[in-house]
Amino acid sequence: MPAAAQDLLFNRVQGLTVTGSRVAVEALGPEFLDPEFRAKRRERLDRIRAVMAKVDLQREVPRTDELWYFEEREDDGDWFRRHGWEVTVTAPRNPFVSAQRAGT
Repeated sequence: MPAAAQDLLFNRVQGLTVTGSRVAVEALGPEFLDPEFRAKRRERLDRIRAVMAKVDLQREVPRTDELWYFEEREDDGDWFRRHGWEVTVTAPRNPFVSAQRAGT
């Protein structure tokens, strides 16, 4: 969602909560907006799309990288801290590690 919509959503959540409430937010890491990181994601997606085009001419892999709003926004944790919330951020570096599985 756009940054302005995110702020509106958070403000509405803030207005509906009482002391002791909990909120969970799944957020993208700061590297997500990095142009180099974005270019690597796009290259990887282009390779996947090329393979799928050869394997199954009827199946098109959508450009999911076009679904994101690449704009500056306040960090989610910082927003909630600024509004008086106690914040715990859990950012797994490797999804296999967080799932307690060995990566292959």
